[in-house]
Amino acid sequence: MSPNQPTSLGAAAVRPLRPQVQLSWQPLTNLAILLLAVGVIGFFAALNANLGDRVWQTWLVNLLFFMGIAQAGVVASCAFYLTQARWAGTCHYRLAEAFWIFIPIGLVLFFAMFAGRDHIFPWILHPIPAKAAWLNAPFLFVRDGIALFVMTVLSAWFVGLSRGVEARDWALSPENIEMPPPAIRRLAPIIAILYCFIYSLLAGDVAHGDALEAEAGAGQYFQQWPCAPRPG
Repeated sequence: MSPNQPTSLGAAAVRPLRPQVQLSWQPLTNLAILLLAVGVIGFFAALNANLGDRVWQTWLVNLLFFMGIAQAGVVASCAFYLTQARWAGTCHYRLAEAFWIFIPIGLVLFFAMFAGRDHIFPWILHPIPAKAAWLNAPFLFVRDGIALFVMTVLSAWFVGLSRGVEARDWALSPENIEMPPPAIRRLAPIIAILYCFIYSLLAGDVAHGDALEAEAGAGQYFQQWPCAPRPG
């Protein structure tokens, strides 16, 4: 073997790390607080202007979008561990997991959506008798709420393990062929599989919710939705 040839693929991936740069996050924090205040003011102003349908449907769309991104970040970190990705030390793990903090916030916002349920789900005002056992608001919020709670707990557990000393030392040692910590190896595939199942359930319940069938009885109501298909 040539003396210049690396002893392993992991050793070949090792590169000198640049010194850390200290950034001030205060300007971004102030901007985020300002935008949050604008959003809250706009929310109540729209409700006061009798724009309840648009307000709550916008709430739903944004909630699904940002919860999907946040949960996908945790799932990406799971994938990194399952493929033993150590090409960037811990950077790619921390970057993917940075989104996770919105998951518990999204859980709270999901239950807050109960207040605007009549504006979101057309089958509440126009029930579908054949599917009343499944398409009813209490059961929907219970089943989806429990599912999201499970994902929140597992995600918090996983991120805690990922930021522990054992996982950090493993990620920073690409010269060996050790497997990730056992707890992470067991938890990562569970989160990935549940992500597919639970978010498919969530999409079917709150993003679709048999709205196309409800349209037959809802008439003009459904046609007012921003995302509703238009004939022709």
